[in-house]
Amino acid sequence: PDALSDDDLKGDEPPDNPIMAAVHKMKRRKKEVKKLSELEDEAREFLRRMDEAADEDEAAMKERRPGLKKLKMLPEVLDMLAKQ
Repeated sequence: PDALSDDDLKGDEPPDNPIMAAVHKMKRRKKEVKKLSELEDEAREFLRRMDEAADEDEAAMKERRPGLKKLKMLPEVLDMLAKQ
């Protein structure tokens, strides 16, 4: 029972072995393959939102208010950079 085998990965149920359970979980998370045009559209939209946030921050600073829009986008930016 301590031996690792592909038999432990059959079916949708995670195996009892913790190592094989981790392998099973990783296998389920297959990357979604996107077309180049979809990636370009996604990047264009993301850059548009970044520019909009920068413009809003600039306007806020002219009104002597804190510009926080870019800072609020930081988790999304980090997520996007991690996707590579």
